[in-house]
Amino acid sequence: MKKLLGLLLAGALSVSSVTGAYLEASAALFDGEAYGIGETLKGDSSGQCGTDVYYTISGGVLTITGTGATYDWQLVSYVPWYSDKASITSVVIDEGITVIGRSAFSGCANVSSVSISSTVETISMNSFKGCSSLKSVSIPSSVKSISQLAFYTCSSLSEVYVYNPSMEFNGGKNVFSNDDDIAGCNFSGTIYGYSGSTAETYATACGRNFAVLGSAPQPASTTVTTTTT
Repeated sequence: MKKLLGLLLAGALSVSSVTGAYLEASAALFDGEAYGIGETLKGDSSGQCGTDVYYTISGGVLTITGTGATYDWQLVSYVPWYSDKASITSVVIDEGITVIGRSAFSGCANVSSVSISSTVETISMNSFKGCSSLKSVSIPSSVKSISQLAFYTCSSLSEVYVYNPSMEFNGGKNVFSNDDDIAGCNFSGTIYGYSGSTAETYATACGRNFAVLGSAPQPASTTVTTTTT
C-alpha cells in the first residue's frame, strides 16, 4: 500500500510540474512574447510597437513614430494600447512608418481623426476595423495596397479619399463597410478618386458611390538641355 501511495504521489507531482510549465508558457504567450509585439505592457502611455517603431498616448492622441512597419497583431487584445483604446480620439502616423500592421487600431471606437503620413505604403487587414466614430479618411498617394476589413464596421465613415490612382484593393466589398454584414458589407458613403483610377474601378465593381477628384496628376517631365561648342 505504501508503495502504491508513493507512486501516486510521484505521478501527481509530475503532472503538477507539467501543468506549471504549461501555465508559464501560456502566460508568456498572452503577454505577447510569442507574438513579436515587444516587451511593452498593455496600458502603457508609451512603448514599442515595431522593430524600430514606437508609440505615445497623450491627451487622447495616439502617435506612431519611427521607421518601417508596425507589428502585426493576430488578436486585438495583444495590441499594447488595447487597455487605453476607449480614451484614444485621434491617431497620427508620422513620416517614416511604411506599414500599418494588422489590427493596429481595431476597436478604437472613439477615434474620429486619422492622419496617415506620405511614407505609408500598406494598410493591413483589420487596421481600422470598428473605428465607429471615424467619418472621413484620406489615403495618401504613397499607399500601394489596402487589405480586407481595413475599415470594416466603421459605422460613421462617409468619405474615403484615395490619392493613388493605381492603389490595390484586396478584399472586395469588405475593405469599407458601415456594418457587420459580412455578406452585404453595406457602405453608404462615397469614395473619392481620380477618373480612370483603381478606386473608380473598385467602387463600380462593389456598387459604391464614387466621386471624381479630377484627372490623376502626371509625373513631372524632365527637360534635358544640350549645348554645342
